[in-house]
Amino acid sequence: MRTITGLVYVVVIIGSLLLGAKVFASLFFIINILTLNEFLTNIKRIRLPSLNLYFGIASGAVLYLLITLTGLGYLPPTLLSIALIIPLSLFAREFFAKNQSPITNIAISTLGLIYITIPFALLVTLYPTPQSSDPFPWNILTLFVIVWINDTFSYLTGITFGRNLLFKRISPKKTWEGTIGGFLSSLAGGFVMYKVSSGYSMILWIILSGLISISALIGDLSESVIKRSLNIKDSGNLLPGHGGLLDRFDSLLFATPVVYVFITLLGKL
Repeated sequence: MRTITGLVYVVVIIGSLLLGAKVFASLFFIINILTLNEFLTNIKRIRLPSLNLYFGIASGAVLYLLITLTGLGYLPPTLLSIALIIPLSLFAREFFAKNQSPITNIAISTLGLIYITIPFALLVTLYPTPQSSDPFPWNILTLFVIVWINDTFSYLTGITFGRNLLFKRISPKKTWEGTIGGFLSSLAGGFVMYKVSSGYSMILWIILSGLISISALIGDLSESVIKRSLNIKDSGNLLPGHGGLLDRFDSLLFATPVVYVFITLLGKL
């Protein structure tokens, strides 16, 4: 079941990527809402009953649309300033809610936007414009491929050679051997992407792949921290054999902003 779910996941992601920016953006609009719902539902159910689930999800939907539509050129950049109203609305909502922990509600809702919505929106804005010299989304494909390589070979190396635990308190199964195996495999994946794609030199592809590997590991460990604080094994059960969407996208949520900054800085040099 885990293998079948994984194959379907890969086909859906790659298929939407090949079908164009609109399809890819639409898919991740849905994923953003479902992942936010998963994240906020777990916190509401276990730690914070007063948390307004629907207001948090609506805020995430609006922020996602503002960032992606601006990034893809459908809205003028000046309209992105509307996003500044969202944190103000989170405060204003608490005026009428009469909750016992308004600061906690605001903090959790804001965390959901920073942790989930903004990375997903930035992912879509990495899609090249039709006017680009190479309109194929190599950056996004590389991001997914390296994250998958890192996760797969970290697991395989870990179960084969793993002896020394990385962070026992956070993730009792992750080892230094698995981490190093995933990192080296990611560098090899970067070399392959250099051979089949265009845009960067070999050293830049390898540096980018190394950054993806490190940030993906931090994303994985960060989700483990969240799950341990909530005392849950999986973030959900939407993906048979994998758990929830947050379990599947945890690495990507941290790797995407790193890739976005890397590409932005390269464009400025």
